[in-house]
Amino acid sequence: MNAPFPTRTRTAAGLAGGLCAALGVTLAMAAPAPADAPTRTPVAQTVVSTDSNVCGFPVDITSVQTGFATISSDVTSADFHLTEQDTFTANGNSLTSAPYRFNIHFTLDAQGNFVHAYATGQLVLVPLPGGVTFRAAGRVDFVTSPGFAVVPDSGGSHHRDAFCAALAG
Repeated sequence: MNAPFPTRTRTAAGLAGGLCAALGVTLAMAAPAPADAPTRTPVAQTVVSTDSNVCGFPVDITSVQTGFATISSDVTSADFHLTEQDTFTANGNSLTSAPYRFNIHFTLDAQGNFVHAYATGQLVLVPLPGGVTFRAAGRVDFVTSPGFAVVPDSGGSHHRDAFCAALAG
């Protein structure tokens, strides 16, 4: 099944593709009556993207996501509860994150434009060589944050330099 809301592919444009493709319901469909209960839909998908913002060079990212979405009856908001595991590849090097959980809440205006796409929780969690962990946690709005979100609007991010060094070679 498909929902009208995107996953955490980290950009507003990328957001629009992930869950729309994986869950298949479009915003153009007729909305049910407002009194209808929200729907809960399972999510299981793989999202592939490339980002050049995290390290200053292209990093290929494969994100495997599982969980569920609760979609409002008027199809103007959705709440996702997801577990994700990422694989990052660049310059012949590869790093795999530990599985981590986060929530994301999408709201759209009457024209179907994203108003907010807030993620809360773990944004990334990657064990690195040398015993440190690249991690970011907090809250980020993907509508206003370009690229793969590793620095939250509120919260913290640690060891990004070590992450990029491990991928640089």
